Amino acid sequence: MKKGFTVVEILVYVAVLAVVTGAVFSFLLWTSQSQVVVSSQRRLSIVASQALELLSKEAREARSVYDSTSLYASSPGQLSLETTKDLPEGETETFVDFFLCGSELCMKKEGASPLALTPSEVSIDSLVFTKVVSGNVPSLKVDISLSFKDAQLDISQTVSLRTYVAP
Repeated sequence: MKKGFTVVEILVYVAVLAVVTGAVFSFLLWTSQSQVVVSSQRRLSIVASQALELLSKEAREARSVYDSTSLYASSPGQLSLETTKDLPEGETETFVDFFLCGSELCMKKEGASPLALTPSEVSIDSLVFTKVVSGNVPSLKVDISLSFKDAQLDISQTVSLRTYVAP
């Protein structure tokens, strides 16, 4: 009796090995792609949180919303705030604007150049400001849609003006 493998046995072993190898490579590829998506979503979340935190801080410290140059309920919107914080020399009030410059969220203080609040690789697809008045103190709702690589994030935040002065 001869010892060894038949051609059929070898073909079965090769087929099983190919299926197992394919499954392992598919799993590794899926894991890698999932990690990229999770990383992109994390990046979007961090960028959105930082930008909205700065916008919220400015809004909370604002004296009022300057409706003449604010653009509500459309994208891209613009928000103009009247503030007494970080005043230019000789001024008693100043303005801070939030708007899209290209695909970045920007902030511009009166007399200064616009400052991008989001990195250029993150695209702002939609920016909508809504003024919400409840009682005497106005609030602002910010809806923003961001995208980075294959990930997208839609986020909303509402902030009330703490130092609001009624006209």
